[in-house]
Amino acid sequence: MEELNYLDLKYLDEVCFVCKEKPSDPGSAIRVRLERKRMVSFKTERTETKDVLVPRCRRCRSIEKSENRKNARTVAPAMVAGIAVLLLGIYLKQPEWVPIVACFSVAIGIFAVGIVLDLKQRSKLPEAEQALILKAATPTVDTYPAVAQLLSQDFKVIGRWSERK
Repeated sequence: MEELNYLDLKYLDEVCFVCKEKPSDPGSAIRVRLERKRMVSFKTERTETKDVLVPRCRRCRSIEKSENRKNARTVAPAMVAGIAVLLLGIYLKQPEWVPIVACFSVAIGIFAVGIVLDLKQRSKLPEAEQALILKAATPTVDTYPAVAQLLSQDFKVIGRWSERK
């Protein structure tokens, strides 16, 4: 098992970095893995990895999870309908471009309807709640001081940040 090098564990009892309102919850922290590659000698490269825990409250974590589920509920039906139309077009022996165009048209149409319905539902919320949803759904962890410091030292974020495991 790899050894994790966590920075900023002492800050996890502070305020949520996303909403800056509620106290952070250690179980909801965002783990950001950063990596830096350095040439040690002519042919040898050394990789240094660091993990930073960005404090986050339970509310912001649940908002992000909820938004991710909403996105999945919009994309999945669009993909299924698009593939169904594609297969139907192939089954009906249409020219090869017809099912492909129909597939993308149906998929994009269903996806657009899902987005419009979500925006309509969200517009009924108070403005402060809308802003929080936007911030919590896509937190900008690269502005967290420890992450920003490592980024300035030629570290790069590996993949998408993840929740603390």
